[in-house]
Formats: sequence, structure tokens, C-alpha cells
Amino acid sequence: MIFLTLLTVSLMVIQIKCCLDEWRTGVLKNCSFTATQYRSTYQAILGLIDQVECDRYHAAKFLEIRKRWARRGRVEAGSDETPGHEHVGFRVHLD
Repeated sequence: MIFLTLLTVSLMVIQIKCCLDEWRTGVLKNCSFTATQYRSTYQAILGLIDQVECDRYHAAKFLEIRKRWARRGRVEAGSDETPGHEHVGFRVHLD
């Protein structure tokens, strides 16, 4: 089963928050995307995700949307959607 993990979703939400912060005034002002800067927001997002995960109905819906996002991301990336190809085009070269 291919789906986005909860940590991946939380990181995506934090990245969106950073982008909104950068454009808060309507003019781009670069922000530092650091753990220090967004730790409290990250913890809050994890708490909200936990609330969703504690509800059976909404947890199931959330899992389905995470599966859909993962499938769509793989299509956009041009990677093979066949299970077992989780490397998404990357290979490990060990010496």
C-alpha cells in the first residue's frame, strides 16, 4: 500500500505555512525554514493530525486522501505505480 506518511503530511503543511508567512504582507519576504522557527507550529500540526487519527471515520478518510495524493504524486513524477518500486527512480550505489 502506497500512501503519504503522517510526518510527510505535517511537513507539507509546515512548508505551506512558511510560504504564507513569506507572502504575509503581499510582498515576498524570505523566511528561514528551520526547526527552530517552525517547531511549535509543527507540534501543533501533529496534535491536529492526532485528533483526526483518533476518530475512526475521519482517520479512514484521511488515509484514503493520503493514498490519492501519493498515487497522484507518483504519476506527476513519472514513476512506476507498481508496488515494490518505492525507490521512485533513485538507486543506491554502495562501494
